Amino acid sequence: MFGKLKQLLNDKKLIASKENWQTKQKKIETVSEYVNALIDHLNEVAQIIAAKNGEKLKGKIFRIGITHLVKNKLVPLPLVRAKELEKVFLDEFLVMPVEATSLGKLLETGKGDTIPDMEEHLAKRVKSISSQIALKWGVKSNMRMPYKTLKNSGIIFFSANVTHFFNEELFDYIESLIPDIEAYLNIANDFDKLVEMQEAMVNKEGDSLHSKKLLHRLQIILEKEQNPFPGKINYEQKVILKGNEVSGNLINLWKIDENKAAILLLESDVNIVSSARMSLYLRGMFLKETQRTTKVVEIVKALEKYYWEFLDSDPYLTPTEEMVSVFLGILNFDKYELTYSNIGFIHPIICHKDEGTVDVLENTGLYFGSMDQSFTEKTIQLKKGERLFLATSSLLEILKKEHNMFGRESLHKVIKESHSKELTEVCHVIHKTAEELYKADEEYDAIFAAIEIL
Repeated sequence: MFGKLKQLLNDKKLIASKENWQTKQKKIETVSEYVNALIDHLNEVAQIIAAKNGEKLKGKIFRIGITHLVKNKLVPLPLVRAKELEKVFLDEFLVMPVEATSLGKLLETGKGDTIPDMEEHLAKRVKSISSQIALKWGVKSNMRMPYKTLKNSGIIFFSANVTHFFNEELFDYIESLIPDIEAYLNIANDFDKLVEMQEAMVNKEGDSLHSKKLLHRLQIILEKEQNPFPGKINYEQKVILKGNEVSGNLINLWKIDENKAAILLLESDVNIVSSARMSLYLRGMFLKETQRTTKVVEIVKALEKYYWEFLDSDPYLTPTEEMVSVFLGILNFDKYELTYSNIGFIHPIICHKDEGTVDVLENTGLYFGSMDQSFTEKTIQLKKGERLFLATSSLLEILKKEHNMFGRESLHKVIKESHSKELTEVCHVIHKTAEELYKADEEYDAIFAAIEIL
């Protein structure tokens, strides 16, 4: 496979770059420093190759990730990443059985491969959790190489922010460096410590890594979306998370097109690690369905099917008979309309800002998994300044303690009393009220979100 590499190694610029790298790597002390220096070197090599071919380099390698095998499971190392992503710790949660990924073949053959276009790859493998998350974090193309040291083996990922980044010459060059990388990892003390830390966590916590701190961070990363329509709506979301074993609540705000947004709230008994994965999966399936139909009720029926399929496909989960509540609303900014299906035990609230009054959107069907599948949809007219509040039932359980009344009425009271405030302030009041009512001997996870029409 090294036909082109032999020619490439005669290039004076590449020779100089490789010599500089070989000198530099001898002085590097930590794995993170090594990874960042290697990223710089490989991007320099990519530029040399592009110039040699009369091209201008588009994009760059922005991340190198290393996984290792623990009891036939691939465990990514959380601290191996690029300078641009110092705060990314998502890999801490992706413990995947080798059989559940496409990487088993690479480990068997010892040969690497590339994913030229991550979106195309995901379209063929819509249930690939790892691919969904990679795409979420800006990976457009990937090169994957198996490695083996005295103590460990696994996969090294080289991630680029544009498609088709890894041409044959660059692939061959990176492949030629794998023995050097393996040699470095063999003597890097902090690499062994990282591996031991991850192995201990997997052995102690199990596949889903139920750590309160990790769960909280994952919830915020994957489920707090940026407002895709800053000129048309205000959007606020607050997460209140306590305890280790928590349910799979999620809220997502999605952009459909330039004039439509969708808001989804789902409550189930699935643990939150898988809920975050489910969030990504349902987002993809939702966007797929909107290409087929604009009817909310039809999309909800499709999401119910995808929900159970996800439980069947996830290596950590078994199908559940529990009730799943769902709210799906589509906002049309041209018509100032909200079309929604409210299924189960969710109590969406419309607050009329000027009047300070509230209305509860009526139910349009029983929960996912019920015998009655006659879901329907409703459309209501909205005005500028009106707000939609969505809250999980756990928030209502918390709030009912303050006023000695049903949680829904308690939430109404808070919203009414603060209706003249800015949306951010209202959400802060709800969040603060819930936090103050929380007792340390209880566990809950609560999420709420609010949308204001501008």
